[in-house]
Amino acid sequence: MRNPILRFVMTVTCLVLCSAPFQDQAEGYTFTSIDFPGGGEGTPFGINAGGQIVGTYFDNTGSHGFLDSGGRFTSINVPGAFETSATGINAGGQIVGFYNDATGRSHGFLDSGGRFTSINVPGAFETSAAGINDGGQIVGFYNDATGRSHGFLDSGGRFTPINVPGATYTYSSGINAGGQILGTYILGLPSSGVFGFLYSGGRFTPINVPGAFGIPFGINAGGQIVGNYFDATDATGGSHGFLYSGGRFTPINVPGAFETSATGINDGGQIVGFYRDTTGGYGFLATAPEPSSLLLIGSGLVGLAAWRWKHAA
Repeated sequence: MRNPILRFVMTVTCLVLCSAPFQDQAEGYTFTSIDFPGGGEGTPFGINAGGQIVGTYFDNTGSHGFLDSGGRFTSINVPGAFETSATGINAGGQIVGFYNDATGRSHGFLDSGGRFTSINVPGAFETSAAGINDGGQIVGFYNDATGRSHGFLDSGGRFTPINVPGATYTYSSGINAGGQILGTYILGLPSSGVFGFLYSGGRFTPINVPGAFGIPFGINAGGQIVGNYFDATDATGGSHGFLYSGGRFTPINVPGAFETSATGINDGGQIVGFYRDTTGGYGFLATAPEPSSLLLIGSGLVGLAAWRWKHAA
């Protein structure tokens, strides 16, 4: 290229545009605290495409599910249940979770417009529903008579066990629109460690934060995954959230918090979770940053290069 100005502009443009995808994706996130009215400590677990958030909060009577629609909170309690936890919501507003009966045994539930349906894997001792996709497919886990845990997929009332080969315990926690299932498994005793997995097309793929002990919780239609991890080199001993996108792990830490856990992500990239600072524990909503200013600069440089090329010609 004989024009030095054009060569310079195109070189800088290439550097800007090529480097943008490798920037820290957690930078620029806007964090908003989610506080359940009345002072009960709550944890968001799921968020749908419309920004509706579900989770669990605690008061002096026990645990309750909640729905947060644009800052308007509604309690979710399965009729006759001792305690209730809401864990997932889809675009249609269907909510899943689990509840304890008077004996302390857990059962999954589906809440469709205030109508509750129990979810119990046939022959299981206990069942917990954890996630639901826009097609109404539900995932969760159940305990058998021996106390071992297994993941499950519920498609229209048809249950399919999900067990990572060689694992002693398997837990399914999330499912996206494409039917990809996210979860956790344990090899041998719990002291052997906990590992994440993605189940897609009949194949299990490990999801493990490099050099750390991590647990994945939520997945969106684009395959982005969130969860939390514990870094053995961290002197505070606290947890950190993470975003796994495009094969790359990025830490998510609420500013000023000594513990952060990311639990859900919607198709727009909004993330919900829980954090703890010196004043207590709170839920959070993290909104993805706008397109990088570097990309805007790159676009301007492309325009300048085109203008210079035109006039040089």
